[in-house]
Amino acid sequence: MLKLFIIENGGPPLMGRTWIKKLKIEIVECHNISDSESVAKALRDEFPEVFAEGLGTFKSPVSLHLKVETPVFVKARPLPLALRPRVESELKRLEYEGVIYKVERSEYGTPIVPVLKSNGSIRICGDYKITINPILKDFHYPLPRIEELFETLGGGEQYTKLDLSNAFQQCLLDKKSQPLTAITTHIGTFIYKRVPFGIKCIPENFQKIMEETLSGLPSTAVFADDICVTGKDKTTHLANLRAVLESCTISPIEQWAAENAVKMIKRALKKAQVDNENVNTALSKFLFSYRNTEHSTTGCEPAMLMFGRRLRGRLDLLRPDTRDLVRQRQEISEQRRDTALRAAEPQDSVLLRDYSQNRGKWTEGTVVRRESPVSYTVKSQDGRVHKRHIDQILTTKHPKSRFSLSKVEEEAYDITDTESMAKPDTDQDDQVAEEWQLAQESPPSRTVSERRDDNTNRQQATTPKNRVYRKAALRCIDKLKEM
Repeated sequence: MLKLFIIENGGPPLMGRTWIKKLKIEIVECHNISDSESVAKALRDEFPEVFAEGLGTFKSPVSLHLKVETPVFVKARPLPLALRPRVESELKRLEYEGVIYKVERSEYGTPIVPVLKSNGSIRICGDYKITINPILKDFHYPLPRIEELFETLGGGEQYTKLDLSNAFQQCLLDKKSQPLTAITTHIGTFIYKRVPFGIKCIPENFQKIMEETLSGLPSTAVFADDICVTGKDKTTHLANLRAVLESCTISPIEQWAAENAVKMIKRALKKAQVDNENVNTALSKFLFSYRNTEHSTTGCEPAMLMFGRRLRGRLDLLRPDTRDLVRQRQEISEQRRDTALRAAEPQDSVLLRDYSQNRGKWTEGTVVRRESPVSYTVKSQDGRVHKRHIDQILTTKHPKSRFSLSKVEEEAYDITDTESMAKPDTDQDDQVAEEWQLAQESPPSRTVSERRDDNTNRQQATTPKNRVYRKAALRCIDKLKEM
């Protein structure tokens, strides 16, 4: 028995898979059109640093201010034995990612409260309500009301929600505030470098940071670590979403590289103090080496990026001149050539290779001077000066290749001018096609000259035009055999 549902004032009738199967209706094609996955994948590929694993970092650090400078320390609470391995694993992860670091002693201490997530992992929170929360100064910043969020997102067609991963821990703590966040565990005391969960003034601080980061973006609402984006249509929605992702783009790698550079400079200055070396001299040596060293991120030296050349030192005087070395190699290569080197003279009109967009491959120009046996300075018609290799220069406006049919045709015409003109044959087209077929079907072991002798025994075309085509075809076959 098939169930039939009748809805008052309903829409068009719909037939489910059960009815289709029972009635034996054959569905030719069934399409499921959905572009949400493709749009999400495109955005992940466009902004890989936003969707990368690990913690991001906001530039401005967060400060905590106390009402009373009285240390509060509470020893660690006992944990269930079943939770200890997962808590220890989470502490190791936080320490590895630079969120916390272990200390031997601390004046402040807060016991932890492990919270089980829906995916089975552990979130470690400090029970700061019994330690520093009562003595912390409030941070006054208004959180948005639900009416304000609805007003911002009103009129949207599609909506996107972005949830920041470990949002509070993406904010750094200043050095004075870090000791206040110490937590006590069964394996020791740890201090947070980043903002922990459970401090009372952090939601307002984080709301202020997020609103400053996304200020001015249309149809975008922020509440704590949730970002909601919409638009009046699909195009506007995607444009607003891309603007939000661009604002959230951060580069922890660049920040790490800058910190590493500072550490290197400090290390060089400390070494100079130990060796009783002048600090200015040591700094100059370090900067000279740094600016002449290729960087892994750019693949080039900083001096090359700024000046277009490496900085020269005393050792550079011992190195051979690169220009002389290149010229010597070019002269040796020219001497080894079997044929004469193609050359152009100053003031010659040439065609030079043009690599500009939306223009032809070749443009007219004039040779200014010859820089080397194969390099030339050429001035184009628009006044620009280019450096070109001889292979990028044509010495005539309409050059013809050695193997082009047009050049062979001209040579063949020169031959036919000396011959007498005979009466045209009426079957000239059939004869030419027959000669081409014989040339293609001949065995590969036979030479071209043998095939030419066989063809000459046949009736030849008497018109100059057909003789030209025949001679040109045979010459092209010879050239192809020689290549």
